[in-house]
Amino acid sequence: MSIGLIGIIIALVIFLLLTYKGFSTFYVSVICAVIVAVTNSINPLTAFSTNYVTGLVEIITSLFAIIFLGAILGKLFTDTGAAASIANTLIKTFIKDGQSEKKKVVIGLLILLIFGGLCTMGGIDAYIQVFTLFPVTLIIAEACNIPRRFVPGMITLNCAFVAAPGAPQIMNVLAVHAMQGAGFTEVSSTSGLIPGLVALVIIAVGGYFTLLVMIMKDKKNSLGFEMGDVPAIPHEEGRKLPPFILALLPLIAVFVCYTIIHWNIAIALTIGILINLVLMQQYIPRTERGQKITGIAAIRNSLNFGADNYPGAMMMIGTPAAFAGVITATQAFGSMVHGLSTLQINIMMLAFVAVAIIVLFTSSPPAALMISLPMIVGIAAAKGLDINPHLILRIAVLTSITFESLPWNGTILLMQKINHTNHKQSYMPYFWQTVVWTTVAALAAVVISIAAPGLN
Repeated sequence: MSIGLIGIIIALVIFLLLTYKGFSTFYVSVICAVIVAVTNSINPLTAFSTNYVTGLVEIITSLFAIIFLGAILGKLFTDTGAAASIANTLIKTFIKDGQSEKKKVVIGLLILLIFGGLCTMGGIDAYIQVFTLFPVTLIIAEACNIPRRFVPGMITLNCAFVAAPGAPQIMNVLAVHAMQGAGFTEVSSTSGLIPGLVALVIIAVGGYFTLLVMIMKDKKNSLGFEMGDVPAIPHEEGRKLPPFILALLPLIAVFVCYTIIHWNIAIALTIGILINLVLMQQYIPRTERGQKITGIAAIRNSLNFGADNYPGAMMMIGTPAAFAGVITATQAFGSMVHGLSTLQINIMMLAFVAVAIIVLFTSSPPAALMISLPMIVGIAAAKGLDINPHLILRIAVLTSITFESLPWNGTILLMQKINHTNHKQSYMPYFWQTVVWTTVAALAAVVISIAAPGLN
């Protein structure tokens, strides 16, 4: 093993450990990039000013619209009461007094699966959804007497939809951008529809029933909901909320514009924001710190808070990708790519292996897609292989959400922080949904693609 590869492994271990311990990826990624540069005989200043910054700029350029506009849409969706309206309607319609505890749990999880799916397919960024779904999930956990340690896993029921065909989410947007940049202009967010839908069902059903079994096991041991140190979530009983159908309109609009009409994601999200503002701005609370404010001030506050969520979300996604930019500039990484290219396996399986390895190394689906898709296309061209870009895209997108969700993942750290739980309490339900079932689903997509290579 070369010194360069050892340096990459050491840097990755340090990156993952420090991130796991709560150190910010903003500076940890720079430190680890320097380690990679030094052990690979690259000038650290050049590595930072060229490779690191270039990787960061590229990811920001690619994802600016979906993260920035998605953050604003998510905040408006919460502040207008649209999220509460949908959740309350589902809860009041399906969860009734007198139902058995098991039935309440079955229905409560189904509500979250549906609600998370609506938010995901409606264009609210998966990271932003942590804040949108947390209060709803906590209320459902309390209503169904579900132990609070399962709240992160309940929120993560939406992961079935994150890599789904047509989802207005980061992975689809980046994969389409990468494949079109490689010359495959015919691909779209719905590419690989059939294997993608099969994968969605596997993740949704597998995650749902795994969570149900775990929860019922705790309940058989007489464990139930307790608020602990989490601040009480205010119920929306006295607040006027938008009608259920009206609350759905922004999500429907984004889905139709992006997935069906295939408009640019920025246009689709902007339309969703405008629908929120035009039809539901009157439901934004007109108070601030106990004082009455004007409608304009209320709208301004929502827009400002939504925009303020953007830098943190962008940098949490961008800095691992920038670190990955330094790794990919090394000879050691080039040797690893060459090693992958010599594997005598089907190109569909190679796509899975390549993305899985890179996402495991970087804990960054965007970085894995930006690195692996051009690499897979290049390997196929060098071998003279004709590839189905639709299936390659879907396999890559599905694989990108597998090994990112190991214990140091930023999203699980965030969810446990706001839920006041730790890894021992909350990680296993999350792991089953976001690592085990996503991996099974990605491999199922590989098998389908090998068996039916002509699917689009």
